[in-house]
Amino acid sequence: MADAGCVYEPADKRGICHMLDTLAFSGSEQYPAGSLSGLMQKHGISAQASSSRDVMMAKVEAFRGSIPLAVSMLADTVLRPTLKPEEMEWARTTMGFQHEAFMADPSQVISEAVFEAAYGEGTAMGGSQFATQEQAGALTEQDLREYVTRMIRPERAVLSGAGVDHDELVAIAEKELGHLKPFSGGPDDADAPYIMPDTTYVGGVTARDLPLAEGMPGPLMTHASVVFPTMGWRDKREARRARPAVGTPRGTAREPAERRPDSRYAPPPSPAAPAHPTPQASSQCACWTPSSAAAHPSAPAGPARACTRGSTARC
Repeated sequence: MADAGCVYEPADKRGICHMLDTLAFSGSEQYPAGSLSGLMQKHGISAQASSSRDVMMAKVEAFRGSIPLAVSMLADTVLRPTLKPEEMEWARTTMGFQHEAFMADPSQVISEAVFEAAYGEGTAMGGSQFATQEQAGALTEQDLREYVTRMIRPERAVLSGAGVDHDELVAIAEKELGHLKPFSGGPDDADAPYIMPDTTYVGGVTARDLPLAEGMPGPLMTHASVVFPTMGWRDKREARRARPAVGTPRGTAREPAERRPDSRYAPPPSPAAPAHPTPQASSQCACWTPSSAAAHPSAPAGPARACTRGSTARC
């Protein structure tokens, strides 16, 4: 798992992570496409890759005896993919089909719309993590390799394992990943990691038309989603770093975080008080209706909502 994702992509090179996901485990320098799938089937290895806005992940599952081979495949396909012209073209075509399927599924569209409502249209965090066919067509092999070189580094990644001896996994990691060096230059160096852009939560209201699939009379269901700003994994990491250290007989340890009462054992709410708070009048909403495409930037900041509706309606 790596501290990467589409939020780091340059504005003119959107879709890098989507393409890397699509090309994952399709061939690498040590395991070309012609032999990779056969080796995986022979040794019972399964693999998967995915990314979000601020995380990239690739994983393998294998029998105990095939762990060294599985980790070797994992490292090689992430760090040294072949990226042949025919593979790149296949990825562009596949991404085009994926985008069409995405736009035809309101439940998928709404999951992206909430980010635009929460972080603003045209921002790195508010944009879609799925590339259009045009964006995919503009990407080059060099764009992908540069992103991997700049973002996949020891200080930005973690290798974890389950059902494997710790010392064995460490030895395998040193063999397959020990050549990686942390970045030690300045922010202006050519191979410096891409900088995280502003990700301030703003809230807002967005409305768009929802394109209908050919031959469909119109959406038959309404899809809605409400999101609120909360603590992310970066915030938790920084909070742990900020805790004061205390001395222990074994060395230095962090003070435990303040524990909250387990909600499973909390007393039930009294009849006089509602079990859930009443929504505030300042709730934000992103509405997608067949006849409405109005935006309301003057709405106050607050929770962001997104919805798809089958008929014209107001939020």
